[in-house]
Amino acid sequence: MVSISLTLIVAAIHLYFMVLESFRWEHPRTRKVFGMTEEMATQTKAMAANQGLYNAFLGAGLIFALATGNSAIAGMPVL
Repeated sequence: MVSISLTLIVAAIHLYFMVLESFRWEHPRTRKVFGMTEEMATQTKAMAANQGLYNAFLGAGLIFALATGNSAIAGMPVL
């Protein structure tokens, strides 16, 4: 039960970063979190969207592994 809870927390963190990087990259609060200027955020928008997609796949993969019961995908040994 602990491993499932921790896996869900990690998946939620990945999905949270996906939202920040894909949809809110140029928002003032997001820029403050990452310590970026408005100009730098504008210049790196495409890169951030790519990172957001990466984090979305990581989060989705963890959730998929838990939903299908395939613990080997989630990093836990298969018994």
